Amino acid sequence: MSSKETALSTSTDDSSARSARVDAWIWAVRLAPTRTAAAALCTGGKVKIGGAAVKPSRRVEVGEEISVRQPNRRLTVRVERVLSKRVGAPVAEASYTILDSELFGDLGGIAGAPAVLWAARDRGTGRPTKKDRRDAERIFGAPKSRHDS
Repeated sequence: MSSKETALSTSTDDSSARSARVDAWIWAVRLAPTRTAAAALCTGGKVKIGGAAVKPSRRVEVGEEISVRQPNRRLTVRVERVLSKRVGAPVAEASYTILDSELFGDLGGIAGAPAVLWAARDRGTGRPTKKDRRDAERIFGAPKSRHDS
């Protein structure tokens, strides 16, 4: 058997792994967009296991509860499957159980929606018109000019 065939025959499934780095697991189950962002969450004290902030190198095992503080929400999950490689969304969602989810911060007045300035715009309508900009300034206040001191 050639080395190429050996590489193809080896499984990429990490379900047999007993533990994985917490930053890799957060990235693998799509709670962070990049591994670097997952590590930044850990080093910033935004990831807690058992109420204590953890380092990115902390190992996570099945059954542990992880609390992740993201910009507009806090999510507490139980690890159902240990992964260290990025997987598809259905597999990622099956790898944890959501125990608690709390939204907070500026949600643009819409529950569960991200804060966006042009929320009412139709997709694909292009750049905002001068009227759209003036309406937004009237509602949200004029943005600070970089020329203001």
